[in-house]
Amino acid sequence: MNMHEIVAEIGQRVGIPDFSLDSEGHAAFVTDQDLHIELHATDDRVRLKFNAVIGKLREDRAAQLMLDLLSTNAAATGVCAPFFAFHTSTREVVLSASFPVDLLPLEAAPDVLILLIERANAERARLANCNLQVF
Repeated sequence: MNMHEIVAEIGQRVGIPDFSLDSEGHAAFVTDQDLHIELHATDDRVRLKFNAVIGKLREDRAAQLMLDLLSTNAAATGVCAPFFAFHTSTREVVLSASFPVDLLPLEAAPDVLILLIERANAERARLANCNLQVF
């Protein structure tokens, strides 16, 4: 199984028939809930990374929210468990997961993405209550 087959299958399941990685190994779309989803193949094409942009940290709440995100990361279990990341230049909070392609069955890849989207939407709602700026 290769990376392009996995991404194409994800596209079929989310209703984007011509979904594919660009020449740099990236693909992106926006869900009906206005959630920004990015897929990225590592340079060696061994892992596929899923990123869901949750929102932006407000300056006045950044420290408290960062502690919350770190404690959530600490509770994550499993090799491919989703975790939070923070882009310092854009102040975006991202829910990320990374999977080895050889361990990600073609038929399971879309389900993994759907679970990530559901988790991202739940986290976005939870963090909005903490005054996270949601897009």
